Amino acid sequence: MTDTDHLKTIEKRLLWSSHWMIHHANRVRPKIDGIKTGGHFGRNNRRSLSAFPARP
Repeated sequence: MTDTDHLKTIEKRLLWSSHWMIHHANRVRPKIDGIKTGGHFGRNNRRSLSAFPARP
């Protein structure tokens, strides 16, 4: 196995792990506070990324 293969394996595992953490936070854990982790702004939310100025 080459170094590139090792890095790809690590990348896949980290990606899976990050997705699982977000899934667990949003779907599995009890919703005491109703806060969603990750995701995107809702369709009805008037704030968007364009509302934040770009850095110079």
